[in-house]
Amino acid sequence: MKVLLLSAIAALLVGCTGPQMVSGSEQVRISKINPDENKYEFVSEVSCDFGMNFVTVSTNLRNCRNDLKNKAAQVSASLVVVESESIGNSGCSNCVSMFGSAYTKR
Repeated sequence: MKVLLLSAIAALLVGCTGPQMVSGSEQVRISKINPDENKYEFVSEVSCDFGMNFVTVSTNLRNCRNDLKNKAAQVSASLVVVESESIGNSGCSNCVSMFGSAYTKR
């Protein structure tokens, strides 16, 4: 019984951790302003969804931003412009969704 309880607690704690940062993601900026077309080139669309878990909205916001940075770094982008952001949707008070465009410097 103790093993089952400890396993359940460990699973909850693992489920509460955010995404691990990938190499290069610390260099990615997040903005809500479109970049100068002469300086940046569109690379990819990126999105994230976090929620229905046992963490706060602010933690899910941070995890979502980190996820966007990871996805941008994986396609060699240095900027993510967040085009839409949804917090607390569909009866989920801590759900966070973001959608954006990833850009690289020219």
